[in-house]
Amino acid sequence: MSKFCNQCGYELKDDQLFCPSCGTKSQVVVVEKATATPENPATATSNPAVSANNSSIITTNPATSAINSATATTNSSAKAYNIDEHTKKKSFHKVPIIIGSVATIIVIAAVIIVRILWFSDSYNSPLESYTKGINSADARMVQKAFSPTIAYASYYFEDVDTEFADKLDGLKVKISVVDKTHVKKSDIKDILEKDDFNRDIPETMTVQDCYMVVLAVTIKQDDKTNVETYDNIPIVKLEGVWYIADPSLLYIFN
Repeated sequence: MSKFCNQCGYELKDDQLFCPSCGTKSQVVVVEKATATPENPATATSNPAVSANNSSIITTNPATSAINSATATTNSSAKAYNIDEHTKKKSFHKVPIIIGSVATIIVIAAVIIVRILWFSDSYNSPLESYTKGINSADARMVQKAFSPTIAYASYYFEDVDTEFADKLDGLKVKISVVDKTHVKKSDIKDILEKDDFNRDIPETMTVQDCYMVVLAVTIKQDDKTNVETYDNIPIVKLEGVWYIADPSLLYIFN
């Protein structure tokens, strides 16, 4: 331990009260020099343990880095999962709309098919063909309305291609079904034979179904209108096609 003058810094001895250099009464300043000792090496050098500890604080912990990396990966995966789930949910919400649209199309198509089949497989179909054929002077369409035996009889449709329009001479018709009776399959043969209608049906063709109808035919020609009633006109189904099996309606223009 050393003593120094507080005025000029001169080193004093232990028993000196005045500084030999400047004469100032000394207020002793004691300076204790730190020296390294074998017993306390930490006073001279840095503690390796502390340095190592500090280094561990400064240096990133590998385990922590791994956890942080895993957390970041998990977050990224969660975000991707959420996006995928959102996309799936949007797609899922579209499914009922698509199914509903397809169902609607199917229903519409079914209705159209049923209507086509209904009208093409109806006893009304030959009456419609007859009416259209007369009003458009189309002999072939009129022929289509009658059973083959009648349709191909030369005395009904003689020279139809060249003279049919002349025969009609502007005649127009409108047919209304006043009454109809559905004939039981077991009674068809007797009904047709009773009034000799079977003669207008080819022997090689089987009658699958039959209606007996009462028709009101409105005839217009030369600004004149006349209504005629036709009773018990047989309309028969032969090999899946409906025909008029009575030539009475042809007398309108013959």
